[in-house]
This record gives sequence, C-alpha cells and structure tokens, in this order.
Amino acid sequence: MRSRPRTDDDPRGRTRRLGRGVLRLTTRHWGLLVLLLLGGILRALVVHAYLPAFAFADSTSYLQVADTGRPQLHRPWGYSGLLAALDWLVPFRGVAIVQHALGLVTIVLVYALLQRRGVRRVVSCLAVLPLVLDGYVVQIEHYLMAESLYMLLLAVALVLLLWWDRPPWWAAAGAGIVLGLGAITRTVGLVVVGVVGVYWLARLVRRTIGWRPVVAAAVGVAGVLVPYVLWFHAQTGIYALTDYTGHFMYGRVAAFADCDRVDVPPRLHRLCPTEPVSERPVADWYVWHPDSSANKGGYSDEDLREFSQLILRGQPLDFVTGTTAMTFHYFMPGRYGSPQDSCMAYWWFPDERSWSYAAEGGCPARLARVGFGLEPTDTFIRLDTAAVLAGYQRWVFTPGPVLGLLALAGLSGLVPGRPRGRGRDRADGVFLVVVAVTLVAVPSATALFDYRYGLPMLVVLPVAAALSTRRWLSREPVVEPGAADRPDGADPDPEPLSEPAPVGA
Repeated sequence: MRSRPRTDDDPRGRTRRLGRGVLRLTTRHWGLLVLLLLGGILRALVVHAYLPAFAFADSTSYLQVADTGRPQLHRPWGYSGLLAALDWLVPFRGVAIVQHALGLVTIVLVYALLQRRGVRRVVSCLAVLPLVLDGYVVQIEHYLMAESLYMLLLAVALVLLLWWDRPPWWAAAGAGIVLGLGAITRTVGLVVVGVVGVYWLARLVRRTIGWRPVVAAAVGVAGVLVPYVLWFHAQTGIYALTDYTGHFMYGRVAAFADCDRVDVPPRLHRLCPTEPVSERPVADWYVWHPDSSANKGGYSDEDLREFSQLILRGQPLDFVTGTTAMTFHYFMPGRYGSPQDSCMAYWWFPDERSWSYAAEGGCPARLARVGFGLEPTDTFIRLDTAAVLAGYQRWVFTPGPVLGLLALAGLSGLVPGRPRGRGRDRADGVFLVVVAVTLVAVPSATALFDYRYGLPMLVVLPVAAALSTRRWLSREPVVEPGAADRPDGADPDPEPLSEPAPVGA
C-alpha cells in the first residue's frame, strides 16, 4: 500500500515551515536576542533585589485612583488605569515584573521599526542598547510611576506612524488612539500629539500622505480625549485633562519671580517669594508643600494662574533663559543637579550608601509600603545584589553628550546630501528630534529639571539618528519610492524581519 505524498499544506509541512522561519529569524537577529537576554538578566536582578517596587510621592495617588476609579485634579488617569487592570491579573509584586516586560517589548518595537526601514542590523542593535542596559531606564521600570507605560505607548505610536511610507487609515487611527492614551498617561503627551499633527499636516500639504490617514489619526486622538474630558467633567465639573495648571505654573515661576519688577495686585502679594533666588527651594516645594503660599494662602488655581501669567509677562527673559538652561542640562556631561532641580537620589538604586545619605536628609528611592487597595505590603531588599546594581548604575547610563550627538545626527537630515538619500528618512529623522526636544522642553518650561523626564528620549533619538544618517552610511543606493503613484496604504518597502534588508548587515 503506497503512502500518501506529503505536501506543505499538511500539519507536518506547516510545522517544518514554522521551524525554518523561527530558525531564520534567530540566525539573522541573534544580536537582538543577546541584548534581550542581557536586559532580562539585569531586570531579574532588580526584581530579586527589591520587593515589591519603588514608590515615589506620586505612587500613592496613582494607587488611590486605581482603587476608587475617580480622577484626581493634578495628574491624568492613564497609569492608574494600568494599575487597576493589573489588580485583576497579578499580585502587587507582579506590577514591577510587568513593567520590566513592557521595557523589553519597547526594545523589540524600536528594533523592528528600524529593520522595517532598512537600517543595518548592527546599527539597530546599537540604537536599542540604551533601552536595554541604561541603569536609569531599568530603575524607573521598577517604580510605581507612569514612565515605563508612556515609553511603551511612544514606541507603539512611532511604529504605527513610521512603518509605512503612506500609512493605511487603520494604522493612522491606531496611532491616534495610542497618542491619545499617551496624553492621558503623561501630560507632555498632549504636546507630542500637537507635534505629530503639525508634521502630518505638513506632509499632507506636500502630498506625501493622503487626507484619509490624517483624518483617521485625528479621529483616533479625539476618540480617546473627548470621552476622557467628558468623564473628567462628570467627576469634577471641569472640562479638562487635569486642573492643577495654576499650581504647576506657580512652582515654575516662583524660582525666579521678582515682584519688585512686576505690577502684582495687592491681593496676590503673599504669593511673592521673599527668599533670594539662590536660596529658594525646588519648584515642587511651591507646588506641594503645606507651607507654600499656593496651599496655605487660600488661593484658587485660577489665582495662581493669574499670578504666574503676570510674572511671565513681566520677566520673559528670565523664563526663557531658565527653560533653555534646563533643556540643555539633559545634554550635558555627567549626572549632576542644582538646588532647584528634583533630587537625583530618587533615581538611584538604593544601597547602604543611600541609606546613610537618607540619614543626612537626602532623598533615596524607597520601597512601596502599600499596594492594591492601599493595603500594607511587605518590603525586602537584598543588600548584596543592591550594591552590585548601585555600582552598575554609576557607570552604565547614557551620557548627555551622547544624546546631543544623536540629536545632531537626526538634524543632519536638514543638510543637503547625496542623491541616493531618501527624503522620507531625513524628514522623519528631523521630526523625531523635535519630538525628543519637546519631551524635555515642556517639563523645563512648566515644572523643573528632572532626569527621569529625559528617559523617553531614548525611544526617539536613536531612531532619529539611524534614519537621518542612513544615506551617509549605506553602501548601496536607496531610491526614493514613487509615493505619488501609490494609493494610501500601499507598502513599497520589503519586510526586513522575514526577507533580506535593503542594506546589508
């Protein structure tokens, strides 16, 4: 009896094809797999050393909002929404593990985007290296804070925005939804939405993109923000994402306000700081401390906003120079702070050295003492592993000048280059540099300098540099596709994750 010939459609054929595909991906992208292994080991050490997670002053309010389901006036709800979902899925000590996993997913997304755009595999690995090994990135993933979620949302948005030459409408709508989620996770995300909107409108004018994806993206953003604003109004009576703008503005201007140079109404005079500028506390003190005039003077948020606007109009140069200095601070060598900056020790791995620092009035990272439902939770630290991690972080981080070089590389897309350079790569590179600068300039203008605000740049700047310099580093010509001849959603690019990339490894 003759056996039936096997075909590729039978289960064994499909299994063999799947196995060959996995082997091909593993062979071609072994560099990424090694980095993911190293990043996973590093994150496992953090989970081993510190239980359950680090907690900041904001962490308790995030947990409270997750428990009650009601928004707070001073910060958006997005991260609390993630905590509320995790409350159903994992024990409290699992939150940090999930956030470390989000960090690894962010790495894969950035690498996949660069491969899709034809960047060399070695360059793609170098681009994600800061996200893999930067001690500050790994430390912030262990915090009950919104940064790890926002960095993932930013990476997803970039993939949906930049994967296609002319994104299909559904990808544009998805990008809008993700950008909207980013805006209700961190308020700077709302400004990023504006930057993306301006860039896509410019592309629409230049006819490198059709009107359907632009409209779809706008609908996606509105589909998140409009219901959120309506819900916030139903809970607070205010149409907004937050209602603490006046307090944050007051904290920012209190650093340099000089009421002798500004005509301040008598009823607002108690808001004028009396200490010399060099002796004033950090901006957060004016926002949150009970002894701040913003909190004990009987002033409304509208009063604080009025005072801040008077100072800004009367001392615009002080505001501009201060904002510029704080923005450039992110690109300076080393890690250092000033009395007006957020305390740096919050973002160090705590060890015996940091405990002694705390005894001297410092501000080390602390472990969360309450969990889901604000129930007390046990804490544990393994000092031997903690010492290793603290020493590692002192040496392994992304220096500010490297960020500056990446930004300059991204801006090189503005320099006229060789004909083989793709205009799309250059334009996207410059756009991403603008997004990165926005991520640090907005907090510098509205709050204070804090190194954690600069961490999302590690998602954006390496991609900007890789795209803008691709025309200078590639060995083979890269021809600009005939975008005008393709309908929206047409895909001119190869699939580098499954087929050979346009540029050799």
